[in-house]
This record gives sequence, structure tokens and C-alpha cells, in this order.
Amino acid sequence: MVPLEEPTQRGWRQCYFLTPEAELRPDRKILEAILERINFVRYHWRRDFAPPRRRRRARLQEMHQELGRISWAMWQSRNFPDAFRKYFCVEPIFRHNAWVRTFRFRWLHLYELRTIPNMIHTLPLLDPAVESRLAEIGKVLESA
Repeated sequence: MVPLEEPTQRGWRQCYFLTPEAELRPDRKILEAILERINFVRYHWRRDFAPPRRRRRARLQEMHQELGRISWAMWQSRNFPDAFRKYFCVEPIFRHNAWVRTFRFRWLHLYELRTIPNMIHTLPLLDPAVESRLAEIGKVLESA
């Protein structure tokens, strides 16, 4: 990876952030640590994240971006701190033909969904030998 001199924007990113009132709380560090675990990031080339226009018969499916849930097995294996427990409630959901216990974040008003530019700071370094070999293979495939 090669760092860029000037970062460039490539699309948009939608994710959750702490609200201004949550940043003033004394338990801000815990809320940030929880957000790192349950945040879900979406990337799109359009700022409004609208689906592309489809033909008449194609059905559009709306995507609602929610905070992630923590499964019971993950809670056991990752050894989450006991301080996290009061921020979650146990909720059963039906997944893969069985009821599964999951932990859902209790106070959703502490996080807000924002759309920000997706800035690229590094790019992969291209190997000239590999690129020339790929060009040769492409020419052979085109001629065949």
C-alpha cells in the first residue's frame, strides 16, 4: 500500500456516530467501545444511497441499516466486560429455523446515522511485472 499525497473521495459511507448529548455523558468511553463492536458500515457511490432505477418487473428491496446484534455465543467467547451488560437487553430472534438469543443495544437515541465522504488515503502498489504478464494473457485470450 502506498500513501497518497492528497486523499481522494471514492463514494460515500454511512455509519453510526455518537450524538452530541452522548458525547457529554460520563460513560462516553464505554459507548464508543460498544459502537466499535456493533457499528455496521455501508458504502455506496451515491450520497442518498438510493437503489438504481429498475425495469417495471424488478422489485426494489429497501435496506434499513440497523446497529448490529451480538449473539449469545459471541458474548460468551469474546469476554465482553460486565460494564457492557446494562446497555443491552436479551432478545430472541428466529434465525435458521431456530430461536437464537441475541443482545440488542437498549438506548438507540445515543447513536445517530450519518453519511460522510469515503476518503481513500492509500492505494495498492502495482507490480509492473505482474501487470505486463496480465496484459500478455489478455492478448492471448482475445486472439483465441
